[in-house]
Amino acid sequence: MNKYKVIYYMSVLALIPVVEWIEKKSKNLASEKGE
Repeated sequence: MNKYKVIYYMSVLALIPVVEWIEKKSKNLASEKGE
């Protein structure tokens, strides 16, 4: 297991909740504009 793979997996795991949060935010913004 090389160092770059570890860094890659750590960054992916860190990004998952961030991406989910951004999707929720964008959906909220879209629904606010739609009203």
